[in-house]
Amino acid sequence: MMDGDTQLSSTPLGRPVQTACGGYVLLEERTSHTIFKGRQVYFCLPTCRESFLRDPNTSCMAGDLLSSDQ
Repeated sequence: MMDGDTQLSSTPLGRPVQTACGGYVLLEERTSHTIFKGRQVYFCLPTCRESFLRDPNTSCMAGDLLSSDQ
């Protein structure tokens, strides 16, 4: 089962995707992710996703995601 709000993007499994914190992980079915402002966002760990979802506006991981909308 996936840890996220929707299906994974069209990026092929096994390819690197950028995470909210600016790092990279290999995309797997279990890669933590969510949709934020219409954009697929990936996380290194499920705990990072949980922290982000509690309050995206104050999350250290949201910098680029918030500023790209302004």
